Amino acid sequence: MNKKIILSYFFSLILVIAIISIIDIKEVIKETSKLGVINFIFLGGLYSIAFVFRALRWKTILSPITEISFKDSFFITNMGFFVNVLLPARTGEIARAYILSKKKKIGKIKSFSTVI
Repeated sequence: MNKKIILSYFFSLILVIAIISIIDIKEVIKETSKLGVINFIFLGGLYSIAFVFRALRWKTILSPITEISFKDSFFITNMGFFVNVLLPARTGEIARAYILSKKKKIGKIKSFSTVI
């Protein structure tokens, strides 16, 4: 297995452990249960649909620069937002531009300009 992949899994595991150690899981479950199952499912679905529209918007923004499938756009968009959740200062936007530049073999400046 690639060293970068192993390192990224290790880094992700460390971050998850750090986050779990900081939060009170019982309190999170208690507060989430107040929301109700139906509302939780509805809001979770609504939030998930927002990522579909973000991926479609980014696909449209990218169309003059490179052809990208919806699947790739959706994947890269989600990766960027995942990194944003874990790291500060909107680092996920930089990660999204980097992933795009590697996947589609376009310049980093062009890919970063689509994120801005």
